[in-house]
Amino acid sequence: MSSRSIPQTQCASAPNLADLLAMLEAGSFPERKRQEMASAIRTIARALGRPQEEIPANGRLLASRLKDVSPAAIGISTGRWNNVRSLLRNALSFIEPIPPGRNRNDLSAEWHTLYNKLGSRSDKIALSRVVHFLSAHGIRPGEVTEETFNAYQDHLDRSLLKRPAQTFALTVRAWRRAEATVEGAKDHGLDTQPP
Repeated sequence: MSSRSIPQTQCASAPNLADLLAMLEAGSFPERKRQEMASAIRTIARALGRPQEEIPANGRLLASRLKDVSPAAIGISTGRWNNVRSLLRNALSFIEPIPPGRNRNDLSAEWHTLYNKLGSRSDKIALSRVVHFLSAHGIRPGEVTEETFNAYQDHLDRSLLKRPAQTFALTVRAWRRAEATVEGAKDHGLDTQPP
């Protein structure tokens, strides 16, 4: 089985991309948005080399299959491929909650203060997503646990990122650097060891 194939047993238990297309057709979406999402779904099916009826509309499963797709191999640019993935995320959100690709919420005051203490730009970038995730879920700095990191890892897996495992690993390394270098980090819960 190739990395792009999806077992039939997984198709029977979940809505598929054809179901998702039918939902878009029946919905009251603006015409242009509907056409863009429908085009993205057809592009995903083409990229996976399977009929839409055989591809589950499951964000986690699709993320694992799409990470290895080369846009050039299916005749589209990297920019268009990123747009297709974003449009798919939008369409899938009608079936299951999909985390946004970027953080759209403001940081709580506590997280904002700690985030601003980070010295390196690379650590700020690596920790931005997790800090926004924690803030959005109302998890205060002193409340971060190993289970919190497990929930964050699950969040990344469902987000249709190209490399969620790599993103999580970068986050863990940056978190450990922050707990060692940020003044008062241990007082604010940054001494929690990720898994």
